[in-house]
Amino acid sequence: MAKLSTISIVQKDSVFAVKGPLFFASTHSFLHYFETVNYDNEQLTIDFSYSHILDHSGVEALKSFVIDMKNQKRKIFIIGLDIHNPELSKEIESLLIE
Repeated sequence: MAKLSTISIVQKDSVFAVKGPLFFASTHSFLHYFETVNYDNEQLTIDFSYSHILDHSGVEALKSFVIDMKNQKRKIFIIGLDIHNPELSKEIESLLIE
């Protein structure tokens, strides 16, 4: 039986590859990872090529992370983002444009 709430993040330099679905059951792991890692760069790239944001909780976790990084004066790039809901996609796009 697969554990659907598993999410992993692999870091290579300033690129963080997210693997697994980001939704209500995995948001804590996602945010906890970024709370514990040391950032050497002012620019970070989050690669969602191997992940999907499935619900509003996933969007809120990503928004929380982006806001936190902006407050730390870091520039965030999101690549490979696939959100299964157009309304949620608009929320993320508006946050990244600000």
